[in-house]
Amino acid sequence: MVCDKLSPPNKRLLSSISNRLFIHCIPDHAPFKVYTTMFYMGKFNGPSPKRHRLWSNDSGLLDLIGSRAGYMSRIEQAACPVRTARTYYDKRGVKRRVGNKEALRDSQTLFSTINGFTI
Repeated sequence: MVCDKLSPPNKRLLSSISNRLFIHCIPDHAPFKVYTTMFYMGKFNGPSPKRHRLWSNDSGLLDLIGSRAGYMSRIEQAACPVRTARTYYDKRGVKRRVGNKEALRDSQTLFSTINGFTI
């Protein structure tokens, strides 16, 4: 997906901070295009199947990452050992999710151990 000042990406997919950065950091006369893709860290042996958004001016790099990790089946997601959220139905029958504080905190560390390797 190509992003420029005239056609911003779908606002529902962006956090408000990302959207503000996008709108204010790219001038109207920018000599470059910004591309974005989403991928699952679980496809790169991450402990949880967290989905990430990646921004770059290199569309080839994003195509490569997107083709490798852009889709993760429910079976593959269930095989990841760490669950960062719990899904439940409230009393009205509406599907809700709530984060697991400890798992989320552990998944945000600068250095973490995955399969015996410190990254």
